Amino acid sequence: MVSFGPYNHGLPELRMVEEFKPKVLIMFVSSSGKDKEFFYYMILKVIDHVRNCYVGVSIDVYDDGALAEMMLLDACFTIYLMKISMGDGEKYFHFHQHFGMAARSFAFRDVFTRESNSTLGY
Repeated sequence: MVSFGPYNHGLPELRMVEEFKPKVLIMFVSSSGKDKEFFYYMILKVIDHVRNCYVGVSIDVYDDGALAEMMLLDACFTIYLMKISMGDGEKYFHFHQHFGMAARSFAFRDVFTRESNSTLGY
């Protein structure tokens, strides 16, 4: 249901959530008191470390800006899911309005799932 980082990024079947992530980013940024560029540049400062965290997928296809943007969107979506799990009713309703009741369990599963050698592992 959800792609985190370069694993499965760009798969057509995950497009619905990928199109939703910018909305979550806007919600996160608007509640933070900072602008998007602040978070984007904080990620760019450590982008080499980010690149070193991925094995089994070529992250060289993403320039620093694209990888930082991906990480920012994914981080905001992860925080969004955490807030839902902590009982944030507004975000819970918002999520279910867009994806339905059953989708939450799939999204949480994807937080903990990674792809390795074309098989899913936990």
